[in-house]
Amino acid sequence: MFTGIVQEIGEVIGTLRTGGNIRATIRARKIAGLLAPGSSIAVNGTCLTAVETGGDSFTADIVEETLRKTAMASQLERKLVNLELPLRADGLIDGHIVLGHIDTTGVIATVEDRGESWWYSIRIPGEFLRFIVHTGSIAVDGVSLTAADIEGDLCRVSIIPHTMENTIFRHYRSGDRVNIEVDVIGKYVERMLGLGKKGSGSPGSLTIESLKSQGF
Repeated sequence: MFTGIVQEIGEVIGTLRTGGNIRATIRARKIAGLLAPGSSIAVNGTCLTAVETGGDSFTADIVEETLRKTAMASQLERKLVNLELPLRADGLIDGHIVLGHIDTTGVIATVEDRGESWWYSIRIPGEFLRFIVHTGSIAVDGVSLTAADIEGDLCRVSIIPHTMENTIFRHYRSGDRVNIEVDVIGKYVERMLGLGKKGSGSPGSLTIESLKSQGF
């Protein structure tokens, strides 16, 4: 599990295609030394396994399914990636609960400079946009952000100078694809409501009626 707080910007220093997969080597001077073979690490919000470690870099395999569901293929070509180590059991959740399981990809529509902040509009497919609520949480390339506005198929987020400096947001341009992970709580709520609508009557089924009866 991760929290969406980027710990380092890594540099992609090598890629090798093996069939439908990509083996990527990433330089990470701050955190590479904390990894061992088998360690998990979030690369642009995608949970990967370090298969080789040593010095100031690590290597991870990105399988065909991950390449299909994420924007990793094009992002590796842009060379810079957000990195985060998994949350320790005694750690603080400074962002929000991020699983490292990408739901979909979005497209940067516009970037607006507002002086002391930047306004990013991201186009997100409707079947996933429904999980995003105003002032709710969203992870964009592994960065924990707040949905400042939702209009049509666009989700807008405001980026402060600290985030701009310490993530790859400053390198985005219109048309760039980004990895999106919606808030997992919304997905669980929809799943439970869906079970209730089917009228299964199983213990724990959640319905609008049961919520009302409990004062919600």
